[in-house]
Amino acid sequence: MKNLCLILTGLLMNAWVYGQKLHVVFVIEKEDINFGLLNLRNEELMMQIMETVKWGLNYPMQTTYLSGAKFTATAVKKAIVNLKTNSKDIVVVYFAGFGIGQPDDKSLFANWKLRDTPKIGLSVGEVERW
Repeated sequence: MKNLCLILTGLLMNAWVYGQKLHVVFVIEKEDINFGLLNLRNEELMMQIMETVKWGLNYPMQTTYLSGAKFTATAVKKAIVNLKTNSKDIVVVYFAGFGIGQPDDKSLFANWKLRDTPKIGLSVGEVERW
């Protein structure tokens, strides 16, 4: 009986440590007068989508919010790098803010204008590499 309890505990710990998870990182500009209210509504809609994905996949969800003083490239990198993930996890980074076009960039996406990158922005390619 003691061995059975140890085996079951080990299996449960293994499932908990290596279980699949949905990670959602919201990077949202909320302080701009013209854009902040729209972003709050979009955040709510995106959360509904993520809840549906969570339910459909039966994954636990870990949500991170970066806005206000944390609306920086430094905070985005720290949040992504510190995610505890495995190969079967899903990571969604949702950005709602202003973009900065880069004429020499071959990316199809504008760079993200964040508090600590107001002139050059943060490229989507950089976020992808993290």
